Amino acid sequence: MIRKAMGETMATDSNLRKLQLTELALMQDFDRMCKKHGLRYYLLGGTLLGAVRHGGFIPWDDDVDLYMPRPDYEILQKNRKEWLPENLN
Repeated sequence: MIRKAMGETMATDSNLRKLQLTELALMQDFDRMCKKHGLRYYLLGGTLLGAVRHGGFIPWDDDVDLYMPRPDYEILQKNRKEWLPENLN
C-alpha cells in the first residue's frame, strides 16, 4: 500500500522501516570503513536530527544525509575499488 504526502509517493510504514534498517546497516559499514582508513564524515539534516531527537531515524525519514570533507572524499574515491564491495563501486 502506498500513500501520498505533499505530492510525493511515500512507502508504507513497514516498508519504510525495512528501508531505514537497510540504511542503518549501510551506515554502520560506512562508519567502520571510515574509522579503519581515518576518514572524517558527519551526519547532517534529518539524519542528525533523528539521531539526536529520536535516538535513530525521524519516523518518516527515508534517506541518509552525510557530509564528508573534500580531502577525505577524494581519498575515498581514489581507493573505493579496494575499500568498497563491488556492488557499491
